[in-house]
Amino acid sequence: MSVPNKRLNAARALLGAVAALGVAAALLVWGGAHATDGATSTSNAANEQTDQGVPVYTVAAQSANASYMATGLLEPINKAVLAAQVGGRITQLKVNVGDAVKAGQVLATIDARVTQAGVAQASAQQEQAAANYRRVKALREQGFLSAAAVDAAKAQLSVALAAQSQASTANGLTRITAPFAGVVQATHQTTGDVAMPGVPVITMYAPNTLRVAVQLPLSQHAKLPAGVVPKAYSANGSLLQVAGATHASAADPSSQTVLWRLNLVAGSTTMLPGQTVSVGFERAASKALQVPATALVQRGEMTAVYVATPGGANSFVLRAVRTAAHAVGRDTDNSHMVSVLAGLRAGEQVATQPMRAAQGAPIGQTVSQ
Repeated sequence: MSVPNKRLNAARALLGAVAALGVAAALLVWGGAHATDGATSTSNAANEQTDQGVPVYTVAAQSANASYMATGLLEPINKAVLAAQVGGRITQLKVNVGDAVKAGQVLATIDARVTQAGVAQASAQQEQAAANYRRVKALREQGFLSAAAVDAAKAQLSVALAAQSQASTANGLTRITAPFAGVVQATHQTTGDVAMPGVPVITMYAPNTLRVAVQLPLSQHAKLPAGVVPKAYSANGSLLQVAGATHASAADPSSQTVLWRLNLVAGSTTMLPGQTVSVGFERAASKALQVPATALVQRGEMTAVYVATPGGANSFVLRAVRTAAHAVGRDTDNSHMVSVLAGLRAGEQVATQPMRAAQGAPIGQTVSQ
């Protein structure tokens, strides 16, 4: 290759490198400009949101249907603790926990040898007393005995008959039977144990008839209107079908509570006895200061709201409040409201967006929740 051609190729390579550098520099400048524009747009959006301020709600007294939530336990209406009525060793326990049984079904048997011996003895004594009565009566008819002797023999026969009946009854008590159709909840003894009169052997219940038992504080019971029917909720929040409710006529002296029982519609739930149930007691409507639930802030054990400062400060201060336990209502816009018992006055304004208020955003427009 000639020298002029070498110089021409070198010049072309140099021009290509310069052009590539120019394009890269241009791209760098364009990207930086657009990045700056994006950051500026984001900053402007944030500033615009901050400039709008935090919406506030004016505290006012409103009518609310207050409710009190209590925890109750599900229990069977028909429940029986079956105990032995005669002493003896359990020869056979015929059921296990969870077994379904029919009314009259034999659940356990007790060794009947002792009671059978008692029946045999009572029968022998009855036969002897009957024979003696017949002899005394015959001698009386022949004039050898007085009427008093006949009466004594008759009395002995009556005692013997009663003893025989008692022995036969005791012999029948060696079988423990189900008083109604249901499910075995617990077995307290097993085959081979010695059963004693009055000591539980089996507990059973009817699963289709359940009720909720709840201890309501006397202070809350006094606030309930006449004829109120509480509502019961399962653990997942579903409403249970309550057929009726009754309560005790006196308070428990130690706990100062009133026992309420809510009978559930038969077969309306698959819940088991012993499960916890939430019970809501609706009280009569009353006037109370209310704020939106979104305005509340939880700081450990303290409940608070951000209150707009009066004057030209254009800021918020955090203030602790005391809310009514489980007392809620709804305003005209059907928003969730909470009754406030202390910490606020009517006419004060609270932030409905407490997170922005905590970040120092200014006071915005007044809203109705």
